[in-house]
Amino acid sequence: MSVRIRYSLKVAISSESDPEDKDLGNVSFEVVDDQQGEGGTRKFTLVAGATDVQLAMGDVTTAKFVMIRTLPKDPLDTPVEIRVRQNIVTNEEIPILPIGNAKEGHLLLSTPGITALFASNPGGVDMTLILAAAGD
Repeated sequence: MSVRIRYSLKVAISSESDPEDKDLGNVSFEVVDDQQGEGGTRKFTLVAGATDVQLAMGDVTTAKFVMIRTLPKDPLDTPVEIRVRQNIVTNEEIPILPIGNAKEGHLLLSTPGITALFASNPGGVDMTLILAAAGD
């Protein structure tokens, strides 16, 4: 069985917030692929202080697409940095943190060979992670 994955990115950058005229950049991309064997989306709570918690990717053995969204479990809390490692817990950490005063952070990878993901929450706030993965 194959699964279809569709993802899009839209980025607008403006020199002023009002009016938002997108004068510094306005791009939009959409990708559609029908060649992945498995895929799905999962939601996790990563408690404050958690270290190297494996994020289950469902039936995906080797991911070629990964998207992680991070946000505080309690929307009134200030989000904290989440750190993600690929494949083994000794690999380099990838930090995910919202920009500016945004409440959510994002990580998107389209790369071969992700066999496992491990997440750490060194902060003092419980965080929600939403993981979308597709591959074989």
